[in-house]
Amino acid sequence: LSAYLGRRSHSPGHAIPFLPWTDMGQAFVAKKKLLRFRNGRGVLFLTQYGQEKLPINNAGIVYTFQGLTDDNAWYVSAIFPVTAPGLPSSDIVTNSKAFLASYDRYLTETVERLEKLPARNYTPSLTLLENVIRSIKVGSR
Repeated sequence: LSAYLGRRSHSPGHAIPFLPWTDMGQAFVAKKKLLRFRNGRGVLFLTQYGQEKLPINNAGIVYTFQGLTDDNAWYVSAIFPVTAPGLPSSDIVTNSKAFLASYDRYLTETVERLEKLPARNYTPSLTLLENVIRSIKVGSR
């Protein structure tokens, strides 16, 4: 994570470091924002984890923060389940062959919609969650 945060640019398509470790991949990254908290910094982003190509859905998306204290002594991980209007409530697919055939276009279009959606339209508001992260202080009082 330290190396990721130290880079000036990040290649699209590369996974953002995440703890706790999971053996699932990031289906997408949206609403990515580098953010400072009281004594550190990190990256906040919207994603969904999975092992296969499934619909982006309100049961699976999370807004997560992955950060480090300024002295690199502490790793800070926060995971907030969120929902977005227009997403299905689950990952059920009725025609998996057709879904998989158009998955890349589906994913691109869905991520574009999520990027354009104002922070206040998510539940809870992404702005509220950003403020929670900004209020974190790790270490002694």
